[in-house]
Amino acid sequence: MIQEITNKRPDPNGWHKELLLDETLEHFEGRIRKKYGYKLSSERFERPNRTAYKIAVHQSYREGEHIRKRQWAICTIGYYELLTSSPKEQVDKQHLKAKLKEIGITENRLWELVDAKLAPIVQAIKLEFEASEEFKTQQEHKRLIRAWRIRRKLFEKSNGVDAYEFCYDFFNESMDLKFEHELSKAFRERKEEEERKRRAEERERSYWEHFKRESSNYNGNYGFPPIDKPSSRFSEAEQALLKKFYRVLARSFHPDLPGGSEEAMKLVNTLKEDWGI
Repeated sequence: MIQEITNKRPDPNGWHKELLLDETLEHFEGRIRKKYGYKLSSERFERPNRTAYKIAVHQSYREGEHIRKRQWAICTIGYYELLTSSPKEQVDKQHLKAKLKEIGITENRLWELVDAKLAPIVQAIKLEFEASEEFKTQQEHKRLIRAWRIRRKLFEKSNGVDAYEFCYDFFNESMDLKFEHELSKAFRERKEEEERKRRAEERERSYWEHFKRESSNYNGNYGFPPIDKPSSRFSEAEQALLKKFYRVLARSFHPDLPGGSEEAMKLVNTLKEDWGI
């Protein structure tokens, strides 16, 4: 059973009447800067409807020649609460469990019964509320906030830093064009430097892949008969350093590279074998 009752006090949680511009000071990028945002006004819409709905389970049973009734109160939920929550969120789970045991039904069955009776009431409340000034204002505020968040994301993607609120106010009015240009320039320079590094690394990888392939074609000795590798007389640390020397020399004199020389490469490989690396 769902019974209409009247609350003594109105719902105080009406939506905010205004969405206001906001400014704060924050330390960002080496100095104190103005940060632009929004805030909702403290003045709220009045909610005049004090209707609430008391939800209870009734059970009839026969005792001799008489029909008896028992009742279990489940919860009470307000008119406006039904817009954002459900009766499930209004109950104490432990108390509900005890009542369900007395009634002799499962929780799922209880909410099936409640939903069946409450659904048309909720639908009527939503239709009525959506015609109100409060709802229209709420939707407009939410639309503006969504658009503001999208602009912030786009700014960060374009400039590499979450700094939209230091350059634009909530309604997208430019407040610090110079700072935006600085951020944009720094971001472009970072991207260009990253691209230069990426290309250099790609060239390096390509070179060594080519070098390994060609070395394989030369049977490891660039066309000359293989030489048994002697044991090195150098320490591991010295060998690591000698390997770096070898790479530099090979890069300069490999016969398949510009400026390379087969005779010079032969000498480089003689050094390599002599070093035992």
